[in-house]
Amino acid sequence: MISVGFFKNLQEINNNRDNLNKKILEAVEKFIEKNNKFTEEEVKKASVAAHTLFVWINALLDYSKTVEKIEPLRKEVEAKNIEYAKA
Repeated sequence: MISVGFFKNLQEINNNRDNLNKKILEAVEKFIEKNNKFTEEEVKKASVAAHTLFVWINALLDYSKTVEKIEPLRKEVEAKNIEYAKA
């Protein structure tokens, strides 16, 4: 049975996706990589609901990698905007 706060926790994770704990993301990614039977196809065979959650988790992993790559660029743009506003 799913705990009462499970969906609320998922929503909080989704709403805070720009600030997810990097260590947790790395641990999840390592778990997926180590367990060669933990694939999208195998999860889907086991449960449609688990498959949806698996896809969402992988999307969060991809999103966090993208945010990590663009964050320095975002900060640079912000600094340039401040600089140009002063000029």
